[in-house]
Amino acid sequence: MNPVELIIKKREGQAHTPAEIRALVAAFVAGEVADYQMSAWLMAAFLRGLDDRETVALTEAMLHSGDVLTLPSVKAPKVDKHSTGGVGTRSASAWRRWSQPAASRCR
Repeated sequence: MNPVELIIKKREGQAHTPAEIRALVAAFVAGEVADYQMSAWLMAAFLRGLDDRETVALTEAMLHSGDVLTLPSVKAPKVDKHSTGGVGTRSASAWRRWSQPAASRCR
């Protein structure tokens, strides 16, 4: 997997295969793709867009790039809230306002 080729491919508006996206994410997590290369790919993906298949592949690759908690002892529906940082308390406050009523209905 050559990150430069994937950047060019996306810059040119071509779609990636799920295998290419999995390889890119795995290589980035392993430190084999530089930050500036991933930034360039993300910019190309933002400007050119990802089709549904690419979006699913990217989401699944990111999901499986770390530890996945299954929490089998929690019987209620589970919801995950991610933050990339730097957003501040506004998103957390909005999340609490939304999730508390929803969580109370799930009991």
